[in-house]
Amino acid sequence: MCIRDSNQAEEKVVGEQEIATQKIEKGFKTFLNKKDKPEQFSFINDNDFNWIKEYYGITEDFDKNLLMQPKGTDRKVLLISPAIQQMIRADTKNLINKINVGSKAFAKNKEKFADNSCALRICQDSIMTIINYITKRKVYCTVQDLQSFIYSHNIKHEEIENPALQEEVREQGQGSFILCVVKEKGENMQQQKIMDCIVCQGFKTSVCIMCSKEDLHSFRIRYGDSA
Repeated sequence: MCIRDSNQAEEKVVGEQEIATQKIEKGFKTFLNKKDKPEQFSFINDNDFNWIKEYYGITEDFDKNLLMQPKGTDRKVLLISPAIQQMIRADTKNLINKINVGSKAFAKNKEKFADNSCALRICQDSIMTIINYITKRKVYCTVQDLQSFIYSHNIKHEEIENPALQEEVREQGQGSFILCVVKEKGENMQQQKIMDCIVCQGFKTSVCIMCSKEDLHSFRIRYGDSA
């Protein structure tokens, strides 16, 4: 009786393992056949890169091949490191779910300005990685100046307390620009090390902060009145 019971128990375990294996295989096949298959990528097209290079003043030493776009869409441009690109190329059977690859560097601007001046806005996600390759659309400020911006997603020009900064922001006109935070105010602000950056969108009478609520909260913790 004991031997028979032992054999039955062993057969039961083996049967349960086979059923579990079949479920895993079935689930994996379902994943491969899903309609929402992982995105495929291609290097940024020349038209978009040339526009970005001209509008933001991208320097010649920036590696264009770091910028990739999901195939079939021009809505976003991703910054993807060579190591991750190698992984993407090695995945010839599309087994890796590549939904969140790289960081967003540029995105198609939803705002339709009258002169269509800003086709692709710069994104907060990658700004600290590429800021040193950007020579245009940069406005420098101190931590004290930054406090005018970080307590609202939208600020009117006249609410910017520093008159010189207010005028420089107005001069950017409509479109995307970067607020670069440095330590000291003065004529040499552009030569100082950039402590942080916040991406903005300029309008005729106001500025919109183009970062997430979480990023904005982080700026308040680090640079707010009580910091």
